[in-house]
Parts: sequence; C-alpha cells; structure tokens
Amino acid sequence: MARVRSGADVAIDQIEVSAYTIPTDSPEADGTFTWDQNTLALVQASAGGQR
Repeated sequence: MARVRSGADVAIDQIEVSAYTIPTDSPEADGTFTWDQNTLALVQASAGGQR
C-alpha cells in the first residue's frame, strides 16, 4: 500500500479531466426540471508520484 503524504509541501503535477454523458432509461423530473441524461465529470489529480 502506498503511503500518502499530507500537507502543503506536495505540489500537484497533473490534472486529467473527462466528461461522460449517461442517458437515463426514461425521462426524469424533480418538479422543476426534466432531463433524459446525466453528466459525470471525472477529475484525477497526480501529486507526489501518486494518482
């Protein structure tokens, strides 16, 4: 298991961002808005040799 360094002495080396659109099985609503898909934003940061 990798050790995790804590504190402000670890600089972020890289950030990777991906976005995915996932359709719903049928339209959904919350009483104010209707939608037929969800969007997932995935953000991965690398710092101190760890991802």
